[in-house]
Amino acid sequence: MSTPRIFFLFTLLPILVVLAGGADSCEEPCIPDPNPTVSYRLDIVRILEDHGCIYWCHYDGKASGGINLSSYEDTMASPGAVVPCHPESSLLYTALLPGGAMEDNAADMTSNEVGLIWAWIKEGASDL
Repeated sequence: MSTPRIFFLFTLLPILVVLAGGADSCEEPCIPDPNPTVSYRLDIVRILEDHGCIYWCHYDGKASGGINLSSYEDTMASPGAVVPCHPESSLLYTALLPGGAMEDNAADMTSNEVGLIWAWIKEGASDL
């Protein structure tokens, strides 16, 4: 193979892989909000406790689906649970949406509570 042909293939290959869906989608980097309005400690943990997420399904002894919500550290360490700044990629949020794994439990949550989870993740998922 000639050098230009090899160069062309290596230049085109990453584009083809992305178009074929063989690589992770490139998400924008997370730049946490410098003045977040939602706190894990003051807002999110209360919602998770009030709806039994921590005590019934997602705790140290029973991390259903591999998601442990026992603490901020456990929540952030659970694969895919929270992708800071990207609620649409975070299982903690998407599971609550229609068709999501926790859709039935989300029915017990107010739209404000689901909105707070979305806002917390969108702001960078900080532990204030």
